[in-house]
Amino acid sequence: MTDRHAVYVIAHDEPRLFADLVASLRHRQIDVYAHIDARVAPEPFAAALATDDRVHFVADADRVPVRWGGFSVVSAVLSLIETAAATDVPYRRHTLVSGRDVLLRSVPDLLASWATDTEYVRIDHALRPGAPHAHKVTHVHFPDRPVLRRMSGRIRRRPPT
Repeated sequence: MTDRHAVYVIAHDEPRLFADLVASLRHRQIDVYAHIDARVAPEPFAAALATDDRVHFVADADRVPVRWGGFSVVSAVLSLIETAAATDVPYRRHTLVSGRDVLLRSVPDLLASWATDTEYVRIDHALRPGAPHAHKVTHVHFPDRPVLRRMSGRIRRRPPT
């Protein structure tokens, strides 16, 4: 049996870039799932796709307004996973990308790397004191709460006990 892979796309603008990304991922082993930010109309994204592109869009009722760095990103990802799970396709890899991402490697190279057990997510460097953007994890931020947004980055997180 050939491995299948799910690519989850979170997009909020640039339907043409979104369509280019989807076209670059066109392969029988890759299924694309898309969450379009609830603050924008999804129709331009669907219209920008080629007729042979198969994209599974998150249902309108499950779309959320996404704020970078906020819990709303998690909500969008969960809606993508639920949409993929509803298909009952067993995926080997699940990959999250932005609608503005560009594929820099060929699809065969990508599939070869996904066929290994190598994991690519690393957070240890970002958590070092003094690392660029370390304050993003050492201070509390409220991107999803407009009333509290002014306090973002001013409240230190309690150290783990």
